[in-house]
Parts: sequence; C-alpha cells; structure tokens
Amino acid sequence: MTAGLQYFNPSLTPVYDHLDYDDLFTGHFNLLLDLAAAARLGFAPIGAALSDVADRVSGWFRPRRGVFDWTKPIAEAADGWHAGMVAEWDQKSDLRRQLRSRLIAKINAFEPDIIAAHSLGSIVCYDTFTSREGSGVCNGRYFITFGSQIGNPF
Repeated sequence: MTAGLQYFNPSLTPVYDHLDYDDLFTGHFNLLLDLAAAARLGFAPIGAALSDVADRVSGWFRPRRGVFDWTKPIAEAADGWHAGMVAEWDQKSDLRRQLRSRLIAKINAFEPDIIAAHSLGSIVCYDTFTSREGSGVCNGRYFITFGSQIGNPF
C-alpha cells in the first residue's frame, strides 16, 4: 500500500494501525443453523448449500490450511483464523455489537483518512457503517475493501 501511495507522492509516509478482534470470537458456532438459514432464505436447498459450502471451503484452504482446520477453535488454528468466524459473526448479535463498538472506538482514536478491510473485516466495517451507532463514522474517509465477503449468498 505504501509503494502505491508513494508512486503518486514519494515523500508521503503513511501511518497504519489495525483492529484486533480475534479475542472476541469463541470458535463455537452452529453450521447447521447457517445451512438452514440459507435454505430458508431461498438461496438453495440444503443439498446444494452443502455442495456450495464444500466448494468454498476447499478453495479457502489451499495451500496454507488443512481441510478440517475450519472446525478447530481459534487457539488451535494455524494463524488464529478459522472459516467459522463468518458463521459465528452471523449467528451472534452480541458479537456483532462488540465488533461495531470496537471498530468505532478505533476509528475515533486513530482518525484514519483511509479504512482498508479484507474478508471478514469488510463485513465488520459494512455492518458498522450501516448501523445506527456507526452511521457517520466513515464520513469524510475512504473505505477500501478487498477479498470481501459482502454479497456472499452463503
């Protein structure tokens, strides 16, 4: 990111910060609830939803993670990440509230010009920026998302 910015202004020295949130996740979620929700919302019958999950999960883990790492609690996963974090985020309103609160506090403390988010971070940001309590926190800032889960039908 620095090299890209310095291409346009070599004297620019960006300052970065990040939001820590792994500690808010327990690693406990119910995949069957997510499959049932997907079917109920008309995305696909359960069989097709399982097939879609298998396709997505197998693609997520090559080559760094083992096929069943997504089932492990955070402490056991190789880098603290597990695929169930999105499912856990989806199922736990208190978790979403805590994440919104933490992100709002970080933005207010750091006062970034640009907010960049990847994967689950893009969901946390989108949820925060479209919530009642976070509706103005992104005003006057640029929001960049990449590897986003936004719009993922599962």
